[in-house]
Amino acid sequence: MKTSCLALLLLSFPALLLSATNWPNQRGPNFNGSGDKDLKLPAKFSPTKNVAWKAQLPGTSAATPVIWGDHVFVNAVDHEKKEIHAICLSSSSGKILWSHVVGKGRVHLDDRSDFSSPSPVTDGKHVAFFFGNADLIVYDMKGKEVWRRNLVPEGDKYFAFQWTFSTSPILFEGNLIMQVLQRDVPFSFAGLPRGKEGANPSYLEAFDFATGKPAWKVERKGQAVAESLEAFTTPVIAPTTDGGSALQLLVAGGDVLSGHEPGSGKELWRWGTWNPGKIGHWRLVPSPVSGKGVALACAPKKSPIYAVDIKTGELLWKSSDKEVSSDVCTPLYHDGYFYVLNGEFKDKRLSC
Repeated sequence: MKTSCLALLLLSFPALLLSATNWPNQRGPNFNGSGDKDLKLPAKFSPTKNVAWKAQLPGTSAATPVIWGDHVFVNAVDHEKKEIHAICLSSSSGKILWSHVVGKGRVHLDDRSDFSSPSPVTDGKHVAFFFGNADLIVYDMKGKEVWRRNLVPEGDKYFAFQWTFSTSPILFEGNLIMQVLQRDVPFSFAGLPRGKEGANPSYLEAFDFATGKPAWKVERKGQAVAESLEAFTTPVIAPTTDGGSALQLLVAGGDVLSGHEPGSGKELWRWGTWNPGKIGHWRLVPSPVSGKGVALACAPKKSPIYAVDIKTGELLWKSSDKEVSSDVCTPLYHDGYFYVLNGEFKDKRLSC
């Protein structure tokens, strides 16, 4: 059986595991890829240098591990056994505290990714695991299942995505928020039907984290066509001003960036488009990121990045064509600066 090693987690976050800071979701406590300013992270590491421990996983995982206290949550897919796993480890020792096989059978739709891509999310009382087959499972911290559901309509198998679906859940005031930005009509790809018969609206949906009871659901329309309607992004919670208390839910996909009320999903504004020519293969991968009341969105395929005022939805600036771009990597924000990694093409570079 092939296994994967979780050593990278300790190479990336050793100081975080020893501090009081939690990393509760894919993008961290600030939803922007940054953590505690006092963390002392290693400038250099390797499979043997600056490693606190290593732990074997049952298979591959493209998810970001999340941390709460002495708990590290990560998912994995065993391609040989065709199993999907939800796993909890000790952050101090790497010992597996509990592990569940949450699904069996097909574990991917293509050779580029698998169902393990979405990251878990936790509030220290419960943890949610979401997978590319639309299975959503919530456990308590001891590994007892609390509730589960599948977000694909009954009788259908997959969302209307050409590639294996991925987006990560987030939390806001006790609600688990999910995003599905997909094609509006069903189609087949690689011999598999994608989407349900009839219309396939894109939407935002929230559930009570503790009970699974539906809280709200709103349609979130795109301005794109074909594959450009598909977004592998994760929504983020962002303050509308630097240090302000007013918050918005930022959603990127379907050729537009939009701001929403995080408690209801109501759309407040939208900006777009970065694709006026309606190119049909501009799926979106990088999630939005915010800092000092500014939201950053990365258009795909070597296109510019765009900065939007979170309070008004107005475009503030954009990078020059091909000057700064990211087709896959999500930027981060720290201490007044945005960092954008272009890691997909030959001209790999980090821009600030």
